[in-house]
Amino acid sequence: MINNTLNNCTPYVLSADHCFSGGSISASSLNQCIFYFNYLTPTCANSSPGSDAITGCSLISNSGGEGSSGDSDFFLVELNQEPDFDPFYAGWNRSNSPSGSGVSLHHPSGDVMKISTYTNPLQSTGGLGWGGNNTTHWAVNWSATTNGHGVTEGGSSGSPIFNQSKRIVGQLSGGSSTCNFPNYSDLYGKMSENWTSNGTSNGAQLASWLDPINSNATYMDGTYAPCGTSSLSCSISQTANSIT
Repeated sequence: MINNTLNNCTPYVLSADHCFSGGSISASSLNQCIFYFNYLTPTCANSSPGSDAITGCSLISNSGGEGSSGDSDFFLVELNQEPDFDPFYAGWNRSNSPSGSGVSLHHPSGDVMKISTYTNPLQSTGGLGWGGNNTTHWAVNWSATTNGHGVTEGGSSGSPIFNQSKRIVGQLSGGSSTCNFPNYSDLYGKMSENWTSNGTSNGAQLASWLDPINSNATYMDGTYAPCGTSSLSCSISQTANSIT
């Protein structure tokens, strides 16, 4: 889930365009989508994970080309109902400056949440070789930690990558990292490209939805519900919530 400059807990979820057939998915199918939250365990053992769930959403905006037309491969939906639990509405950063470190939270092959860590700066690149010579994506190479070497797998698409300030800077399109090849790179559509670069209509960008007060904010922190309204620009750093 992702925050907006009204800071009002609008239940937006950011994912990847290719996960939803480039927007050709029907409204009926979107209403049958099930969103699981808090699907995790305190250790690597996948024993009896808990979860919360919400059914149904509507399309708000998307890049439209599934990453194959040089687009940034984003898909934004609004859940049909507000969560009755305590979700975290993640912050974001739409700067085109590469972050030096951070993490990705993802669900490989539908598994419980995993965390992959990077400690070297992201690299600007094109998307999976589909869009020609462009810079719509961030390339990341994962680092080894005390718990192993993070990678992603099929089913992780659309998951967020965070910078060192715990703000989303992109969503996963795909890549080559696997357990057998942990040093290969993965590619994330840039928030900077999601913002306005995929088209001029509100339905082709994030700007109108994540900055409805037209603050021109470059970044914003996340928050837990209940949210409060604010008319302040979120380009000024505030205390960030921890992501665990």
